[in-house]
Amino acid sequence: MNNLKILLKNNFNMLIGRLQGKKKRKSTATAVALLILGMIGIFAVSMLQAFSMFKGLGSLGLGKMCVFHGIITTLTTLLIIGIMRVTGKTKGSDSDFLLSLPIKKRDIIISKLINKYLFDLFFSVVLLLPFIVMYEITATSFSTTVLIFGIVTVLFLPLLSVGVSQIMEFIVVRLFNKIKYGNVLKSLIPTLIYIALLALMIIKTSGYGTVEYETMEAYFQDRWFSNQILSFIFDQSLVSIMVMAAITIVPAIVGIILQINIYGKSFGIYTNNKAKLELKEKQKPFRHLFKKELKFYFSTPAYLVNTIIGPVLLTIISVAIAVMGADKVLSLLQISVPNAELPYIFAMLINLCVSTTSISSVSLSLEGKTIWFIQTMPVSENQLFISKLLVPIVIILPPVIIASIIYGVILKSIIYGLMIFGIALLFLLINDVAGLMINLWFPKLNWENETQVVKQSLSVLLSMLFNFVVAAIPVAIYLIFNISITLVALITIGLYLICLITFVCMLFTKGKKLLIKFKE
Repeated sequence: MNNLKILLKNNFNMLIGRLQGKKKRKSTATAVALLILGMIGIFAVSMLQAFSMFKGLGSLGLGKMCVFHGIITTLTTLLIIGIMRVTGKTKGSDSDFLLSLPIKKRDIIISKLINKYLFDLFFSVVLLLPFIVMYEITATSFSTTVLIFGIVTVLFLPLLSVGVSQIMEFIVVRLFNKIKYGNVLKSLIPTLIYIALLALMIIKTSGYGTVEYETMEAYFQDRWFSNQILSFIFDQSLVSIMVMAAITIVPAIVGIILQINIYGKSFGIYTNNKAKLELKEKQKPFRHLFKKELKFYFSTPAYLVNTIIGPVLLTIISVAIAVMGADKVLSLLQISVPNAELPYIFAMLINLCVSTTSISSVSLSLEGKTIWFIQTMPVSENQLFISKLLVPIVIILPPVIIASIIYGVILKSIIYGLMIFGIALLFLLINDVAGLMINLWFPKLNWENETQVVKQSLSVLLSMLFNFVVAAIPVAIYLIFNISITLVALITIGLYLICLITFVCMLFTKGKKLLIKFKE
């Protein structure tokens, strides 16, 4: 048990990227405090969403529908998180080291699963608990059993995502590691599942205000999986309890068994026996470095899946708006705005999609313990930074251009299209440069797999929190000052330029010093 406590403490320290030294500890404490405030803010936003939904539907006696919405959102989010963890890698130096210590393999695996469970539990609490609480507040009579079963649901749902991630990890390792183009498939399949789940969530939640079912029971039964969880909360029958256990506890147990089977073992990868030696033309160091960054991005499932959804979602929404029209798509997204405010919505939409893509905020951390390799390459710190900054631009800029053109055509104004593109481009550059700078401040070089960096590092969470704040600037200016679109765009562009210049100066001065320090 003592070993398990030590492992759990170590996992927590790795999560926050704990640093040594008095000054660095203060810096980390400040970052953790900001992170906690951000988490509280997310919970407050979720409570506000629940309050707004119950205010509209609860008064009509549709409180169960609101809880049902919370279940669908939570379930989809947790499944996406589980998919994000899939890497297809089963052995690393950290695993070898832990297995060489006088620690039971059981304790190592349990500590890792508890760490994943606690991470997922935060999302379960934030996304579902507010709806359970608001249901009890707005219900005509307080039900202790509904509250208890609701809390139990919040505690048990993370087991599903943990189990799904472990089962998928086992399948990926055993199925794709030995076949040609295995790395491509390991990236492509989770990405496709990710997009499918997100699309399903949008489709299933788009018609809450205009239900066309004969009864609410028929509406719920159309979403079988979520309906089983709803039945567990409100019916509390023996059948619903058994089904809930089957869809949460069973996958977790199966996942643990499979994790034990593959943890610490090495599985061969595909080799081409007919490969011939080919001499390639010598490449310039910078070009080689940039190609290495791109290749690593597209060949790392956790890296790709966790960062590609923003550009993909932006492209899908933009094409849908071009085909179906802005009014129809915004109504499906439950957004109702007058035509005069469409430029703000379009700018905000692009920025929000871009803000979910924090590629540069993990690019240095992903070098891991091999960061010493950078020292052996004949490239300067400036060239290294630029090679890493170019990857997000290559990935995100094309969807931004497509979206800006479509929105300009819809608004029937080249000026509006250029304004939206200018704001989006500057925001992309700020996102890119600030993310790399934050990663230099809070690097996480000691990790076992890429998921721990991409999903569970302080630099990612701080970067996304910063991005959301910056993304809201155009709308905030409009709401506060109520001025013309042109003036809002000019002020936003000015503020974004100041922010961009500040971070660029910091990156190529302070950032270079930080890089030299942790290269040493």
